[in-house]
Amino acid sequence: MFTSIYCYLLVLAVVDTIVLFVSAFKTWIRLISGVEWLHGSAVTCRGLMFMLLVALHLSAWLIVIVSADRF
Repeated sequence: MFTSIYCYLLVLAVVDTIVLFVSAFKTWIRLISGVEWLHGSAVTCRGLMFMLLVALHLSAWLIVIVSADRF
């Protein structure tokens, strides 16, 4: 049976994976090339931080939504 909680948990899994990939990608690039992308240009810094912060906030709010739905 498909309920709304499964949809929320699926989106939460995808968003958490995005958070892990963005964080790991940033660190991996720094270790391989020795270049910190956050110091490279304003566009890369803003783009990476925007993606990371949106995913982090969305993850937290999805947990709130899941808790409210379960209540």
